[in-house]
Amino acid sequence: MPRRKEWYSIKNAASGQATVWLYGDIGESWHEDTVTARKLVKEVADIEANEIVVRISSYGGSVPDGIAIINAFNAHPAQIIYQIDAVAYSIASYIATGKGAVHMASNAMMMIHAPWSFAGGNADDLRETADQLDAWQDILAQGYADKAEKNIDEINAEFFVDGKDHYLTADEAVAYGLADHIIEPVKAAASSIKNMQRFLQPPNQPTNQSIKQSMKSSNTPGKKIMPKATAAKPAAKPDATPAATPAVTPTTAPVVEDRAAILAADKTRRAEITAKFEPFCTNETVSVLLKECLDDHEMLPQAAGEKLLAALSTKEQTPAQAPRQQFVDRTQQIKDAAVSAIMCRAGLGTEDMRKDVYQAGMKSFNLMDFARQSIQNSGLDLNRMSRKEIVGAAFTHSTSDFTVLLENVMHKTLVGGYTSAALTWQRFCATGSVSDFRPHNRYMRGSLGNLLGKTELNEFKHGDMGDGEKQTISATTKGMIISISREMVVNDDLGAFVGLAGDLGRSAARTVEADVYAALASNSGLGPLLSDGNTLFHADHNNIGGGAALSVTAIEADRVLMASQLDHSGNEFLDIRPAKLVVPIGLGGTAREINAQEYNDEATKNQRRPNVVRGLFDDVVDSPRITGTRRYLFADPAIAPVLEVAFLDGMSEPTLEQEMGFTVDGTSYKVVLDYGVAGIGYQGAVTDAGA
Repeated sequence: MPRRKEWYSIKNAASGQATVWLYGDIGESWHEDTVTARKLVKEVADIEANEIVVRISSYGGSVPDGIAIINAFNAHPAQIIYQIDAVAYSIASYIATGKGAVHMASNAMMMIHAPWSFAGGNADDLRETADQLDAWQDILAQGYADKAEKNIDEINAEFFVDGKDHYLTADEAVAYGLADHIIEPVKAAASSIKNMQRFLQPPNQPTNQSIKQSMKSSNTPGKKIMPKATAAKPAAKPDATPAATPAVTPTTAPVVEDRAAILAADKTRRAEITAKFEPFCTNETVSVLLKECLDDHEMLPQAAGEKLLAALSTKEQTPAQAPRQQFVDRTQQIKDAAVSAIMCRAGLGTEDMRKDVYQAGMKSFNLMDFARQSIQNSGLDLNRMSRKEIVGAAFTHSTSDFTVLLENVMHKTLVGGYTSAALTWQRFCATGSVSDFRPHNRYMRGSLGNLLGKTELNEFKHGDMGDGEKQTISATTKGMIISISREMVVNDDLGAFVGLAGDLGRSAARTVEADVYAALASNSGLGPLLSDGNTLFHADHNNIGGGAALSVTAIEADRVLMASQLDHSGNEFLDIRPAKLVVPIGLGGTAREINAQEYNDEATKNQRRPNVVRGLFDDVVDSPRITGTRRYLFADPAIAPVLEVAFLDGMSEPTLEQEMGFTVDGTSYKVVLDYGVAGIGYQGAVTDAGA
């Protein structure tokens, strides 16, 4: 097997100015003039020049190899100049988006399209391939957007949504921002010419006329034109004495550069014609005319435009409004995938997160990889930086998004820990919101009572609405600070901050839980003080049971007590029914049994009676935070709220605030939760000390 040739060469690597020739396919393929980028990347890193000129004449190739190449040049401290000598197609055009100026020969071409691949297998395999291509497209689109200083949505709309090849002349590339300067034509090297022959090598050397005729036979825009071979006699073996030159000048075969120029010009012609027709192609007549103009390779864009104008004038057509395209923010998707990668490595990832990580190619990334990537994106030189210096720069550099990445991970883990905690207070408390830290009122108005009869003079009487009661609730702030050091990142110590963030989330949840039960247990289990100066459970409030042990009979007595509550005006019974039973952890089983059993337990089974409180409660809450035998019966908090937990601005989850460390070699995060707990009513609750 012949030795594989290299598609690149490096000259004057140890001088002040070095030249890297990228002439051939990028990466591994079936063609003999290709190798992977591994060796090139290593050799580029060894170049000691102050300036590197990267000369490109390539039809593209492997996306991963192209990304490795551009990263190698971006990481090099030398000034980089990209020079497109002939063609920079596909991934080769992406390489030219790296740091440094792009010089483009006046007769050179650039081509951009969505990445493509071969795939086989079942539906899931094909979907994975499609997802991988989408991830590559995100990376490529961001590179073009950064180079052209455009929004990524503009790049997607211009080059990727239609699935076509988009060819740019030197003038067009400069106008779009993908090239900086136009230079005089450069003669392509022999290796580049040989590479072009794979696309343009008609057998038996067809004439210019045969190539032109072949091009007319193709009517597919944006695809490579393969001239058709014509039958020809085998060439005779050369004699020792050359034959005389014919008197008539023969038609000579075009050189490769001429064929490339013909194709390039035709691609440009087709693109310009298509651009003129595109707003009107919803009309069938215009679509047919476009096909005719594209197929006629002697039809110039100006003449095609005149034909279009004539057709529109005849048919009185008006431009159709092109449908608006909807685009996804690919940059944000990649950032989300980075967050998912860290979450998955910490064992906290979901199946969707794992898919995102796989599609983004971040499965094996560790914290150092993300720190290094953020610095590379910031344009800093990593070659002379230690691992700790890299992490330090990732924390402190103004354009680094490493701290944002960590904060996103911390916040997701914090909220995950908070929401996964086993909480019970939401089951019997109301949840509210306050706009600031001042006391906020909660009103419970009186009622009008029953309708009144008319007076002797046949007049209606005025109803008397008694004063309602007012309670107040205020929010306070609770929080904690944790610090992340650079050593944690260097050591890839995920548990040091991801696990800690989850613990903090659970701690915040437990804090609210503890405060609710502390309020309930205050004043010897009679609850917090209300605005009338009495505890929540008080004789004046008529909501304290007789002290009977937990049983069907005792629960029935508590039910009757709650239903007998009058409104604040004393005009009418509220007839509120209990829905939640809160008991000490040791009474949880008994409480559920009473709530579920069909019969009231009797010593003599022949005298069984139905359980009159069966299914009375839709929820039985038992907690170790309640001691003794005291039980609490609560109505549905949506009907008659008794205890309320109010969060500042309705933010029921803890927030995370970041501060760069000055005395600490890293960064600090402050976890904050603003809330308050208070009693806001008493008619919807009964307590019994039990026995």
